Amino acid sequence: MLPARSKKRKDLRDVFPNMETSSSLLCDSFSPSEDLYPLQSIDSSNRERDESFSSISTPSISHLDTDETIVKKEVTFVMADSISTTNIIDPEKVVDHTINRTTNDLPRVTPSRSSLGVRKWKLHKGNNRFFCNGRIMVASQSGVFLLTLFLLISTLSLYFVFDAPYLWVNVSPALPIVEALLALFMFGNLFMTTFSDPGILPRAMNDETAEEERKYYERMASETIDSENPNPNRQTVARTIQVTVNGVGMRLKRCQTCQLYRPPRSSHCSICNNCILNFDHHCPWVGNCVGLRNYRYFYFFLLSLCALIISTFGGSLTHIFILSRSMGVLADALRASPLSIVVAVICFFTFFSIICLSSFHSYLVAKNLTTNEDIKGTFSSKRHPPIKNPYSLGFISNCLSRLCSPQTPSLIDRRGFSSGMDEVVVSSRNRSDPSTVSTTGTHSSTFSSVRYTDRV
Repeated sequence: MLPARSKKRKDLRDVFPNMETSSSLLCDSFSPSEDLYPLQSIDSSNRERDESFSSISTPSISHLDTDETIVKKEVTFVMADSISTTNIIDPEKVVDHTINRTTNDLPRVTPSRSSLGVRKWKLHKGNNRFFCNGRIMVASQSGVFLLTLFLLISTLSLYFVFDAPYLWVNVSPALPIVEALLALFMFGNLFMTTFSDPGILPRAMNDETAEEERKYYERMASETIDSENPNPNRQTVARTIQVTVNGVGMRLKRCQTCQLYRPPRSSHCSICNNCILNFDHHCPWVGNCVGLRNYRYFYFFLLSLCALIISTFGGSLTHIFILSRSMGVLADALRASPLSIVVAVICFFTFFSIICLSSFHSYLVAKNLTTNEDIKGTFSSKRHPPIKNPYSLGFISNCLSRLCSPQTPSLIDRRGFSSGMDEVVVSSRNRSDPSTVSTTGTHSSTFSSVRYTDRV
């Protein structure tokens, strides 16, 4: 009775009945570079098993048919994950039909939400509130924003209910249409300012803070310290580092809350409890900080609100004026449309504050300043010595930079899953080791492409 391996060899003889095969053709590891005429077994165990097949001899060329169809016959060796085809006449010519398994061939396993961990917005340490599973974020104090929303919606509702239909019929349909477009543009910019990330800097993680302190203690161990007169004011890490921005020296402060060195023009908002890139101010009327990522929306909100107030005020006065001409008496016109005068009064008292605020921010855009820098006088000419603004590139360049530059991506992954760490890692450039002396580098576009030099 033949061994188990002889069944495979018998199948091979059935495929090629007019030839004889060597048992070594069926070795588990086949090398096409070996001589097939004659073939020898590769180990002693195979040699012992091959004794029962001594009658099987190696085929010769003369035993094969000369027909081209016979010459082109090929033997297929099936291995674990590959299929190789060998020409009988020329064994050096091996056609590889290896099956490359990719990840697409493997069954896909969708991890459950419980295995992924919690969303990162749930671990956010700032005073922000999140809605729609982290898609929308607002500041903790949103009462004034709700008041703003109420005043805008109520005033516009009165206009479109009492003034717009009369103007559509008696003046022109263009006036209500322009008013509606301005209102949509204004609300869009308001919501983008309120519900978008203003440029929050993620806080340093615990291991990064511990690493900075470890480096500090290593430096202290290498220094000679007078044990009798120790310095009680010595800090674990440097509070500030000196940098150079376009030839102007600036000092980066270390935020004790976020445990990082704030990039230039950044500041910590005490209301939101976050460090904000290009911090302008915290506006309670929009219910959010105004910073690098939402300043353009805030500015366009102010401009569109000014245009909307002018349009609404003009439409209400036009309605009253036409009614007074048709009735002959102004008092009769006011009694006929009393809510038109209410809309006009609201627009009159809010116009001056909004136009002044819009003019102020237009000045800041032209000078490439922030409200925080203007209040503190960071680049004021009255300082001694005066400090030049390293970010000012001219009127046109400043406007394009503040309003038309590509949107900076958010640094906080609100909808990502936590992997057990505290927060998302910020670029190490933001928390560079203060022990580095004369280390030159270039900020990313987030930091207005400034070239800096770190010193202790």
